[in-house]
Amino acid sequence: MIEVPMSDRHGARRAAGAAPLAWVLACLAGSAAAGTAGVQRDLVFEQVSPLAHPERVLERMTSPLAGAAMRERLHAARARGDADPWPALDLANERFELFVPDGTPPEPGFGLVVFVPPWEAQGLPAEWLRVLQRHGLAAVTATRSGNAQDVGIRRVPLALHAVENVRRRLRIDPGRVYAAGFSGGSRVALRLAVGWPDVFRGALLNAGSDPLGRAEVPLPGPVLFDRLERTSRLVYVSGTRDAPALAADRASLRSAAELCMSGAEAFTIRGGRHEPAGAQAVARALRALEAPPDDAATGEACRERRSRRIAREAQAIAALVDAGDRAGAARELVELDRRWSGLAGAISRELDMHIDGSTAHAAAAD
Repeated sequence: MIEVPMSDRHGARRAAGAAPLAWVLACLAGSAAAGTAGVQRDLVFEQVSPLAHPERVLERMTSPLAGAAMRERLHAARARGDADPWPALDLANERFELFVPDGTPPEPGFGLVVFVPPWEAQGLPAEWLRVLQRHGLAAVTATRSGNAQDVGIRRVPLALHAVENVRRRLRIDPGRVYAAGFSGGSRVALRLAVGWPDVFRGALLNAGSDPLGRAEVPLPGPVLFDRLERTSRLVYVSGTRDAPALAADRASLRSAAELCMSGAEAFTIRGGRHEPAGAQAVARALRALEAPPDDAATGEACRERRSRRIAREAQAIAALVDAGDRAGAARELVELDRRWSGLAGAISRELDMHIDGSTAHAAAAD
């Protein structure tokens, strides 16, 4: 990991829940009209993103078998007339904050950073704004999308709705749309980048991450994963005095390397604690985020090894089925589903049918 010195970090330390906007707002604030430069608060968005529909979010946030079991539970609850356990958001009740850079949008448009906070109030980190301005990046964040909120029901859908609505207000370059977050919000940003590589070209992960290919960050299907590993960037930024975040970053980076993702890198902020990155670190992270992935010839060899490993694990499960050990096959299939998620989706579903279709319930039970 490369270190960034503390010389350009914010002067006063902020706790995760502290109000993040300060004097920068006075310098950058403009009117609330759509497309006006500056910070616009308490915006109400009206356009519903089809990607944020509960069924579509569920599909991308779970492994295939766990998702099938959860859908069965949801449909059963709705059939009984129970309160919907995964309701769609009513955007009329939600509020957003939007930062628009000053000046004419470049061709083919501004970039966009969707920031997921750990706090509940509106607020983009103040020191990030002038860096976003220099990079021609707009930014959006939602109220009540912090750590206290459900990831699938609120935090992810709010981010997807935000992208849809900002695209309708501003000219946005689809190749420069990124997720970002701090602390618990960074972990959600990682899920957005991995689960929706057709929306986000990468993520700026500030002091929060998880291993890829686990329940927290399941992998998408082969088509989306191919796009993720070939075109997306994941940039990890944590302070040298934030031991838990550093350990999480290392585990996440290892998992990305094992999955043949060439576009993941990390650097540290010398002396940094668990707090939002300052302007110098954010600027470096954005430069890394916007660099093209280096998918060298070794990437194809890695992908071939990964495919052979999935095939070997599937063959071992099939052998257990043939030997009459359905319980053992079910246990191994649950692990296959958790480890490879969408990458092994077709194989997992086929094996599940041979076992008797009950494995999905076992996968969701944990």
